[in-house]
Amino acid sequence: RLNPYWILHVRAVHTVAKVQLEKDRLSLVPMSFNWFKKSLAAKQVDLPHLKGKTEDEFLVTATPDQWAKFLSEYAADTNAFPQSAAYVLRKRATP
Repeated sequence: RLNPYWILHVRAVHTVAKVQLEKDRLSLVPMSFNWFKKSLAAKQVDLPHLKGKTEDEFLVTATPDQWAKFLSEYAADTNAFPQSAAYVLRKRATP
């Protein structure tokens, strides 16, 4: 059996993250997969998608306009984009 983490990262798909730039700090906040999966299942999020063999397998088929509307609506939602998952990069101080 293949490792699901490996499979996720070798598929030709997009990764959704919120980008925050503050002075010398760049933060990338990935969208919570669990939040997204539960929101799709509960029909709280209305994005077209194809279902796979399991609840963890789906392919979002939304248009760019549908993605833009979704991202505008949920950008400030800390459940969708939890700050605790952020990748933070800091600019080095110049000597």
